[in-house]
Amino acid sequence: MKNEQAIELLGPDWEKVSEIILKYHEEINNELDKQSTLTQVIYLDKAIKNLKFIFNLASDMNVNLEKTDWGRAVLDIFSISAKKFKEAHKYTDSLELLLLIYLVNPSNKASIAYEIAELCVELGRHFIFEEYFHDTTDIELLMAGTLSAIMEGDEEEARVYFERLREEHRDIALFFEKDLLFTNNIKRTIPKTLKNNDEFFNMLMRYKEYLQSEHIYHILKYFAKNPVNIRKIKEEKEKIQSQKMGMDRFLQSLGINRSDYAWNLVNFGIGTKDDFKNYTKKEVLSIDGIGPKTIAKLEEAGIEFKEV
Repeated sequence: MKNEQAIELLGPDWEKVSEIILKYHEEINNELDKQSTLTQVIYLDKAIKNLKFIFNLASDMNVNLEKTDWGRAVLDIFSISAKKFKEAHKYTDSLELLLLIYLVNPSNKASIAYEIAELCVELGRHFIFEEYFHDTTDIELLMAGTLSAIMEGDEEEARVYFERLREEHRDIALFFEKDLLFTNNIKRTIPKTLKNNDEFFNMLMRYKEYLQSEHIYHILKYFAKNPVNIRKIKEEKEKIQSQKMGMDRFLQSLGINRSDYAWNLVNFGIGTKDDFKNYTKKEVLSIDGIGPKTIAKLEEAGIEFKEV
């Protein structure tokens, strides 16, 4: 790293600041584990706030912090903090730190990607997963994409990732067709074609808790037994999104500023104004958020309903 970059990151007294960072790092390594978990978290939270600006600047400047002792110390402080936050169930804070580390391109980027993916599953943050790993072909990441979308409640997006898993790793997708019973010796449940696939085994171990969930496993089993065309899924999703936006604009023109009403109507099957004629008033009134006042406004706008 050039001195000009160090000055921009740490200020004109960068040499003195770098010494402070190294000393800070040494104290964390030597003293942290002697404290209680709560004390550790409070201490590291304060340390992160003081050092976060370095990460943001390094990312903006495309500077590799691993090229200096103090830069590697900062990376390690963030890595330790992410680990401790996760142990303390501060998953959101841990995810935030891991994303910052990922952006400054450390050498262990692959392992950090797995940690990020696991937290996206835990928190149901599929939108973050999609932003960082949308083009992955990795077994573990494809499964994480599937699970994080399920946890977020987006089974259509989950299916997109599962179909990509089928395309890249067909035997693994077929594994979920069978009745899955996890035992203490998990390798006994793995078919011969996958016995020596370490990537597959590591994925099973990382997401064992989720795969043991009856709800999640039934979804995966259904996906495995019912392959679909990914393009059709995406086209249908884009169609639904377009209908939601169109319905939202229509409701706003009636003075109904509730996008959730539009989403509820589209999910019910009313994607356009013309679709109302396929349903009775009673059926539309059964939709969450739709009451007599909304019906009256729709009728004033010329909407017709199906006769009883």
